[in-house]
Amino acid sequence: MAEVTNDLIYEVLKSVQRDVTMVRSDVADLKHQMNAVRTHLTAIQQDVGNI
Repeated sequence: MAEVTNDLIYEVLKSVQRDVTMVRSDVADLKHQMNAVRTHLTAIQQDVGNI
């Protein structure tokens, strides 16, 4: 079994930090896409209401 050292913990934490950063970026992108979908749906709803 590998010995747990501060260096090993540090490397794992750096990896986790990179993963969290990527997830945050993906979530921000999804928020922008959802807002675009919401805007389009609102426009469609208004168009149908005008008909």
